Amino acid sequence: MMTDMTVLRGERGPAAGTRHRSPAFNDLVGPRAEQERVGRGSDFFDASRDRKRAQQRLTAQHAVAGVLAESVNLNEAAPGILQSVCESLGWELGALWKADAAAGQLRCVAVWHQPARPVPQFCAATREAIFACGAGFPGRIWADAKPVWVENVAEDARCPRASIAAKEGLHAAFGFPITIQHEVVGVIEFFSHEIQPPDEDLLRMMATIGSQLGQFIVRKQMEESLAEERNLLRTLIDTLPDAIYVKDAESRFVLANVGVAQLMGAARPEDLYGKKDSDFYDLFPKEMADAFRANDLKVLTAAAPIQIEEVVPHDDGLHFYISLKFPLHGSTGFPYAICGISTDITERKRAEVELKNACTGLARSEEALRTALAELKTSHEELKATQSQLIQAEKLESIGTLAAGVAHEVRNPLQTILAGVDFLCLHAARRRETVPMVLTEMRDAIAAGRFHRSRAAGIFSHQPSGCARRRPQCHRPALAQFDAVRAEEASHHFGARTGDGPADAPTGTKQNSAGVHQPVPERR
Repeated sequence: MMTDMTVLRGERGPAAGTRHRSPAFNDLVGPRAEQERVGRGSDFFDASRDRKRAQQRLTAQHAVAGVLAESVNLNEAAPGILQSVCESLGWELGALWKADAAAGQLRCVAVWHQPARPVPQFCAATREAIFACGAGFPGRIWADAKPVWVENVAEDARCPRASIAAKEGLHAAFGFPITIQHEVVGVIEFFSHEIQPPDEDLLRMMATIGSQLGQFIVRKQMEESLAEERNLLRTLIDTLPDAIYVKDAESRFVLANVGVAQLMGAARPEDLYGKKDSDFYDLFPKEMADAFRANDLKVLTAAAPIQIEEVVPHDDGLHFYISLKFPLHGSTGFPYAICGISTDITERKRAEVELKNACTGLARSEEALRTALAELKTSHEELKATQSQLIQAEKLESIGTLAAGVAHEVRNPLQTILAGVDFLCLHAARRRETVPMVLTEMRDAIAAGRFHRSRAAGIFSHQPSGCARRRPQCHRPALAQFDAVRAEEASHHFGARTGDGPADAPTGTKQNSAGVHQPVPERR
């Protein structure tokens, strides 16, 4: 059997191994074969075009990823992103807008165009433009939060830059939002000199790039925040005078501040990283380094903070540190490192010793003061007793002086009486006319004696109890004299009046509050 099939190679004859068909047969199958040939050529062209587009888009994605990997922030990455997309996809101009949600505005961050096709007026208008949400081409993308395609922006009445685009030959445009968790933070737009129908595949790819840009922004914001926190933490721990450090499970330094570097004799904190305390035997004795390691192991074993006192040698002698050490737990829940904060308390320890000595001295001074106060109190009591005795002595001295005067006053009338008795005994018979006068004088003398005796009795009756037992030696003669006068008066039994009442006061006297009669000054 034989199959009717022919391969055409231009005007050349049939190749070896092929069957020759008659012209009549060729006329029958010719139109169908030509249609099939044209269809196969069209399919080949479409497949080639699709492969080229796919390669361009893959190249654009890789280029954008490379730009993002090398950039610090979106502002720095923007020109490279726009250039990569335009060169990979064959578009002439691109612009990146940043959204200000608080102000409700879009502002241009970067513009890039093909150097061979300059569009200066459109670039200038783009850089100067500010769009509200929903206004203009980028504002519409912000409002819709999804990609937008315009076949001919020059004929778009909603685009404020349409006239400039038409003047400089820009037509097709598409744009897509930059989103972070469904929130639009920016917009990217691209323009072409050709009128192009919408390309859904391209828009989906650009929406994916927009999400990647949003993730890039979030990552960079987190990196900036972490960098700021790291810088703040670094500044903080280097400013503090304490020794702050982090060691791994083997007690190797992984973080240290300037205080630790100075303590360990290192020029920089980084010089300590990876080293142990035992690497500094020239600074720490082996026993001291082993003690530091033992304290670190206590923290890891207990998985809890501890506070201990450690001793570290310095140039001026041993220094005392109070160290707070606590574990750092990993995602597994087990401690993987130790953080320590050591504070030099040497001055405080010295101050405590001085304070203790001062308290001891103060206690001794207080005891001495108590003793002195007790002695002063005793001296004060003795002084009060002596003062009381002196006052009493002065009183008794005054009484003695008064008693002596009273005794003298009592003795004078008695002498008068005795003289009168002697006169009567000798001259009563011969001089009778003088007897009444002598008796009158004797009567007055007796009254005066009774008055002074009553006065003296009143004085002694007002003495404090026990004064008679405490009579000073210097008063005894006067009091004895007074007692003798009273005895002498009693022995003579003189008295012109009877009765147990007190004697009448002599003329020219009055009785005071103490019951003593005192002379009344004469009025002249």
